[in-house]
Amino acid sequence: MQLPVGRQIIAPFFADIDTRLSGNVYYRESQDPSLRQKAADQIGKHFPDSPGFQPWSLFIATWDDVGYYSEQYDLTNTFQVVIASDETDSYVLFLYPSDGITWIQSQGKEGARRPDIPAQVGFDAGRLGYYVLPSSGEQDVRNLPSGSNVGKPGVYMFGVGRVDNVKVPNQGNAAPAPPAQVSAVRSCAEGGADQCHANARCRDFDSGFCCFCTPPYYGNGLTCLEPGSPQRVNGKVAGVVNGVSIDKANLHVYVVTVDGRAFTAISIIPRSVGIAMLTTFPIGGIMGWLFAKIDSAGARNGFMITGGTFNRTAVITYLAGGESITVNQQAFGEGPVMRMMTSVNGNIPNIAPSAEVVVKDYTEQYRRVAPGVIKSTATHSYTVDRIPYHLKIEQTITYKECDARPLSNLDSEQLSVSRIFVVFNEEEQMLRYATANKISIGSGGDPCSEASVRCDVNAKCKPEGTSYRCICNEGYRGDGSRCQDVDECALKTDNCDENARCFNTDGAFQCRCLPGYRGDGLTCASEMTCADLSCDERARCVSDPRTGAPRCQCQEGYTGDGSYCEPERLEFDCNDVDRCADDADCVFDNDTGRYGCVCREGFSGDGNDCAAVATTCRTSSDCSREADCLFDGHSGAYVCRCREGFQGDGRRCERKPCDVARNCDRNARCLYDDERRGYQCSCNPGYRGDGYRCAPAGCDLNDNCDENAQCVFDRRERRYTCVCNEGFEGDGISCTESNLPCNQVNNCDINADCLYDPHYGSYQCSCRHGYTGDGYSCRIEADCRRNPDICDRNAKCEQHGTDYVCVCNSGFRGDGRKCGSTGENPSYIMFTQGMSIMEVPFRPSSKNPGKQTILIPGQTAIGIDVDCYSRYFYWTDVSGKTVSRARLDGTDSEVLVHHLDSPEGVAIDWIGRNMFWTDSGSDTIEVASLDGTNRKVLFDKELVNPRAIVVDPMRGLIFWTDWNRKSPEIASAGMDGSNRRVIVSEGLGLPNGLTIDYRATQICWADAGTMHIECVNYDGSGRRLVYKLASYPFDIALADNVFYWTDWNMDSLPNINNVADSSPNEPLILPPGGNGKLYGIGVVPNQCPRGSNACSVNNGGCRYLCLPGLRGGRTCACPDSVPEEECNRVARF
Repeated sequence: MQLPVGRQIIAPFFADIDTRLSGNVYYRESQDPSLRQKAADQIGKHFPDSPGFQPWSLFIATWDDVGYYSEQYDLTNTFQVVIASDETDSYVLFLYPSDGITWIQSQGKEGARRPDIPAQVGFDAGRLGYYVLPSSGEQDVRNLPSGSNVGKPGVYMFGVGRVDNVKVPNQGNAAPAPPAQVSAVRSCAEGGADQCHANARCRDFDSGFCCFCTPPYYGNGLTCLEPGSPQRVNGKVAGVVNGVSIDKANLHVYVVTVDGRAFTAISIIPRSVGIAMLTTFPIGGIMGWLFAKIDSAGARNGFMITGGTFNRTAVITYLAGGESITVNQQAFGEGPVMRMMTSVNGNIPNIAPSAEVVVKDYTEQYRRVAPGVIKSTATHSYTVDRIPYHLKIEQTITYKECDARPLSNLDSEQLSVSRIFVVFNEEEQMLRYATANKISIGSGGDPCSEASVRCDVNAKCKPEGTSYRCICNEGYRGDGSRCQDVDECALKTDNCDENARCFNTDGAFQCRCLPGYRGDGLTCASEMTCADLSCDERARCVSDPRTGAPRCQCQEGYTGDGSYCEPERLEFDCNDVDRCADDADCVFDNDTGRYGCVCREGFSGDGNDCAAVATTCRTSSDCSREADCLFDGHSGAYVCRCREGFQGDGRRCERKPCDVARNCDRNARCLYDDERRGYQCSCNPGYRGDGYRCAPAGCDLNDNCDENAQCVFDRRERRYTCVCNEGFEGDGISCTESNLPCNQVNNCDINADCLYDPHYGSYQCSCRHGYTGDGYSCRIEADCRRNPDICDRNAKCEQHGTDYVCVCNSGFRGDGRKCGSTGENPSYIMFTQGMSIMEVPFRPSSKNPGKQTILIPGQTAIGIDVDCYSRYFYWTDVSGKTVSRARLDGTDSEVLVHHLDSPEGVAIDWIGRNMFWTDSGSDTIEVASLDGTNRKVLFDKELVNPRAIVVDPMRGLIFWTDWNRKSPEIASAGMDGSNRRVIVSEGLGLPNGLTIDYRATQICWADAGTMHIECVNYDGSGRRLVYKLASYPFDIALADNVFYWTDWNMDSLPNINNVADSSPNEPLILPPGGNGKLYGIGVVPNQCPRGSNACSVNNGGCRYLCLPGLRGGRTCACPDSVPEEECNRVARF
């Protein structure tokens, strides 16, 4: 294979290396300050056009004594590559020791018929071209150790990264002739197809070739994405905003490409500008254009045009005060996760920390004005505490098009942006932007597309219908076709400090502080003088030669920082005072005429401190068991280095004392040992070991074996363990009578086989393919892909994960095998009131005012939820301490769960067939099957007064409120109890009710303390206020994008639309029959929300509880009343 190969490669020695019998390959990343500085010095010396380059880290790879194919080691090679990068620029060093290259060609995998060419050296950038050294692929490649391009044999340096091609140093006495850039590939047959993405095709044109993504994949042909798959973008944000430096903040973007939603998070942002930067939402807006949902035929989002690799410049101008900020972004689309580097520089309006910022929905027009250039100009609106403001954004996006077939001038495309959320979390110092984005073909052309030839270079074009108007830029005046600079200094319109001087510039002006003052010109302060300093009495005030500022300097004979000085210590020769190290001698130096300490042979140092010279090695077997064989850049050899926590010369390593290294086991303490005269680790009582590793003590000490077990010594574990007696099984601490496996008793179903299962360590019955069950009872597997007739005629067979299931069509409800029309069951509201469960339509009338569904004397009904699948409703009774259910018409009422303390909220998983409830008496959150069996406590810690609870079974999530007056919170977890986290903890009073907006994936709540109705994204971002004048809300529900809630101070059901700046609708009048305060509220939908989870088919294969988790998983959970070893079996399919 000969370079180029169409892939991105850095090749210090491109040949068929074989390490099976000889050699090793080592690689590491180093952030050692001395190594990074050494690399920076060398790069600065040989690349003077890159001053100040400071690598963040070094990637070092070493090929040590490697052989060649096939398993040959009579000749071996040693070489190294170092990559220094600051995340923007990178430099590559190839290093070849003097005797490092002894072979240049392998035997080849096809032998003499097709021998390998000599090793190749260079770079391959894929479609962008490649670059090789002159000796690459030639016999002269064996001379790499004697050649150089920086004047040092065996050393070669190259600049890569943002440059179009590999950059070579412009210094070096022994530099070879610059390697030539090989001409680009011209056709698919010549290798063009290799440069296309794996999911793209190559097409030839008259002037070359182009790559096109294969449907349904999308992109620019070089990079193609799978439709529907979420996308992530990581990067850095840096710059200066309002004079405050942002030092490489982290940028993280998550995009739900199915509906074009983009979520951007930036941290750490200084608090002083965090709120103000809510108005710089265009930083994240580019992600909306890049992955916008296609909303009309022929439209293309940004990724389809650029493949995710582009440069973007956006200038944001705030029209009220004239502030301006420039955003520069560089995106790299290749790789599993996109990267984007962002710089922001300029000034923005300050905003009070407590202010509320809301961004209005907006549209932007994008137009390709030249090959590889797209421009957009728009004006956006936002409010600060409901006061409207406007900003203007001018964008230029540049990217690389396929030269063989450039894009035609695209029609004007319109990006529509809605559901905009901007928030700054002061505690986390995190900015969050969220948008929903759609792109479509714009209506009509851009009147400014031809204005560039008529407007002055210092003017902007403003569209006006089908025409346009040229307007001079700020700092210029004229009619737009001709613009002249305004001299702000002469007109006295500048804002320079009174102690500054104004200097006119082209289109602007500069303020410079007068002599004796310092500052940015807008603000100037008097320079510090010696009188302002407080120097030590043994110091004097001097002028700093670099800055000219005054500073304190200790007088001769004293040392210190000037504010404090102490006498210098007199230095005595070692023949006067013996201060040499134990491994050093005091020797007279003829050159200095003084005695000095010199380390003895085998040691190195300054004589005051001596350390054993590092021992060279070839492999780690030459070193101590607690050491590694590592390359030492200082000595240029491999040496033994003790591992972390150990000290010594590498051949002998001993643990560092635990009072220094803090290296004891978590079940041990660091104690002083009188015999060893030092600190040693000692295992705690009940544990055994050397203190660095401690394991629980065996049963010989704990005496904790079951009565049907014995305590025996385990040679592998090297401790005594409990082992069940013959005829019993278990862990020895608990033993039960064992059942004979199926290989001894043939008790499997006729459609099952007896197979050995390594998980259980015994033979188990397993249903054959096409059957389902536990192996003892098997039935034909219900799979609509194999048997479509099992689906109702009003259903279709759809794939969910690895299963094919029946799903009712729109307008029908059921399990897919049986579907009924929803038209006869209109949606309505149910709520609890005292001893009654009530129902009311969304539009009450005299003919249908609602009614009392059920009345149970003595009860106090609190929480309520509906099983939309089986048409039951469930409620909690705080007086009876129960959870009950009944059909929607109030019949077949039954108590499911007894003996609770104070049950409040209840939530139904209509897919996985489970119910969840909160108990503020026992401070627990519990789950059970819908018939009340298989009860299990999910959480019983860190709960004070749990109240409301809701579920999202499609995403495997539960949410609840904790009505803790000291620290109220809203929390979430997987429905299996995993990933528990607090999502809202600030700005809460008495969070009573919860509801879910499934379309927006938001959790919304009613707070009787703050009197607010609010919403937030599932991850806690994007918090927004819906209504702030609710009197005393208790519970809340959402139906058809309208919030309904119960209120203790109202005898009706207030409601409001789920849109910004809404006013309350007319409240719903309560039907007759109820009495007392209003508590829970729920919606009876005419059909269930569409979706599935891992428990929707055959209970997920679980014997008892199947609990959905995050990312589509599930947990087979044990009821609290069933031993864990009995229930943790999964039915086989």
